[in-house]
Amino acid sequence: MGARISLVSNFVLDRRSHSGDQVPSLDGLRGLAVLMVVFGHMSRSGVHLHPRLDLVGLGTPGVYLFFVLSSFLLTRQLLAKDKRELISARSWATYLLRRALRIYPLFITGLLLALLFPFIRQALIGPREVAFWQHLLVLEGQKIFWAIPVEVKFYLVLPFLVLVFAFLLGRRPLWALVVTLSMVIANDYLYPPAEQLYRSIALRSYLSIFLWGYLAAILHSTFIDGRPSPTVRVLLDLSAVALFAGVVMATPSAIPSLSGWVRPALGEAGYGLVWALALLAYLKSDGLVSWVLARPVIRLVGVVSFSIYMWNLVIIEWVRRAFWEVGGPAKVTIMLAGIAVLSSVSYMAIERPLIRFGARASRHRIFDISK
Repeated sequence: MGARISLVSNFVLDRRSHSGDQVPSLDGLRGLAVLMVVFGHMSRSGVHLHPRLDLVGLGTPGVYLFFVLSSFLLTRQLLAKDKRELISARSWATYLLRRALRIYPLFITGLLLALLFPFIRQALIGPREVAFWQHLLVLEGQKIFWAIPVEVKFYLVLPFLVLVFAFLLGRRPLWALVVTLSMVIANDYLYPPAEQLYRSIALRSYLSIFLWGYLAAILHSTFIDGRPSPTVRVLLDLSAVALFAGVVMATPSAIPSLSGWVRPALGEAGYGLVWALALLAYLKSDGLVSWVLARPVIRLVGVVSFSIYMWNLVIIEWVRRAFWEVGGPAKVTIMLAGIAVLSSVSYMAIERPLIRFGARASRHRIFDISK
């Protein structure tokens, strides 16, 4: 069994992170984020990992972790470019092409299947009609699709944030800290989290989360050198675990009396800060948490996380209807197995070929508007 897992891992992971970050544990962190979404959805459907473990509401902080990680990775990659690349039209055209190839093929597939099959439409969108073109233009985000317009809008904003840091702030982390904190405060003052619509697709509702990921990338790229002492590394690892545990305990149905005041106190900006701190802590420690997140199984989950996010509700709803008489543990196993199989096929057939094409376009200038 171990040999089979290793073979699959080498084939899918190709010994590299598909995001290009070259830090294996970051794929694992993405896997952790999508598992939070899946377990939250399973609990919402009445299927629990344990009868006393209700994780309804865990999916939202899981998506927030995706936002922080996406911002961190993209900012980190862009900061590796020199100033000439940052003012190159070809460089930004390639960036937009790769982002489009990363999101839209699977996004369009989900929308088309929702148009064709009522069951899939009910699982992905709900009882409403599929607003196909509104979704493609990121003017709509029904049910599972709500996070995609937010991500796409941030892709368009990030280049300006990077250019501000690289040129106006002279790549000085202290100024970046001051400016980012000012933007977070201003955004939350102008658009109070309590007044934002549930599952809003407006970037302003989640901009503070992305900004924490952006700042984390700047700080990490600045202070990446140097290895802490063993004691500090242990403390950093414990801090990362404690921050994650705090998010889980703040899940509304886990400890209602605690989440009743923790979640409102945190708000979107608070979740972004917590995830950014946990990310920086375990990366700087490079200890036990990094080791766990770099294990092949959790990395595999991270690599196919977008497909898992897209299709998990389809499998959950199908199992809920087809295996209604099956007990809890067996139903959990069937759901997880179904999600794993469908997501792996989806990744290999749709995502991976276009991710690789985008990488080739970047390396070999397949997409060059200057020609």
